[in-house]
Amino acid sequence: MHTTSTHCTCTPSDLAERLSAQAVLARTFQSVFGVEPTAAQLAALHSPAVEAAFRMMSLDEGDTTADAHAFLARTADRRDEAVERLKMEYTRLFIGPARLPAPPWESVYRGEDRLLLQNSTLEVRALYRSQGALPARYPAVADDHVALELAFLYLVSSRAQETIANGARADYPALSSLAIGMDRIVNEHLLTWLPRFSRALSCDAPQGYYAVCARLLVRFARACGSLAKEIRPLWEGRAREMAKP
Repeated sequence: MHTTSTHCTCTPSDLAERLSAQAVLARTFQSVFGVEPTAAQLAALHSPAVEAAFRMMSLDEGDTTADAHAFLARTADRRDEAVERLKMEYTRLFIGPARLPAPPWESVYRGEDRLLLQNSTLEVRALYRSQGALPARYPAVADDHVALELAFLYLVSSRAQETIANGARADYPALSSLAIGMDRIVNEHLLTWLPRFSRALSCDAPQGYYAVCARLLVRFARACGSLAKEIRPLWEGRAREMAKP
């Protein structure tokens, strides 16, 4: 299933597959932007499950075809020298010590002063807590790091997929809460700053591995945002029906 209708007429099994693919790619991009690359990491990113998720989310079509092929080619090259180049690129872009070309925190792109730990950081922390989640390295790492926001997207996507898999026993109050979390993390957070993050990486090195990944990430986030807007009112409505005496 590559598209969904305005009223989300897809079957529960189709929706479960879509959410499963969404969870796989959220975890994939979390790994790309959250940890220093290793040969083992690249092997995991190049797995059949990731390729299938790309197809399910239509990230191998249209204007993202070249980037999808570039991503798969780069993750297939796991020679020592290729991995070392990616490690150097990761450190230069996201760790320092020099000025970072593309800081991986939401708050940098949401305020005029490009500072960390702003209101958006507190908002996303509250969102995590609404699902009983808190980053493992809290408070050492700011909550609005791209990898942490993607980890939360993985959490709500995988929980929703598992709940739908229960079929007739689906817990719509729980699904409603998960849909709200999904909608908010994507449409109120990720999509407010990822396009600028992607542009910063493309300005630094247009065909660099992380620029390619960021362009795919933006396309992925837009697809997630559309799905969240479709399923949120549906699940909220069913939750209200279940609450009626």
